[in-house]
Amino acid sequence: MLTPICVPCRLQMACTKNHFLVRDPEAKSGLSTYWLGDQWTCPSCGASVVAGFGKSFGPEKVVPEDGEALEFRYELPAEVKA
Repeated sequence: MLTPICVPCRLQMACTKNHFLVRDPEAKSGLSTYWLGDQWTCPSCGASVVAGFGKSFGPEKVVPEDGEALEFRYELPAEVKA
């Protein structure tokens, strides 16, 4: 995987956390799905991204060492889109 690059700063980001836990929102049709990725942070502006996800898994496989999961959204809320 290529190292992410911060567009405004034009710098390579640094890996600041491996095994960063994220999950999608719980839906009425089922439980959340989880992924582990790596958090990358720009050394100049502090912007960060999570990338490099492996295979998804269910909540039964989450361990306390993973920490609290970041719940991501699939799209911006309506009030932000306007």
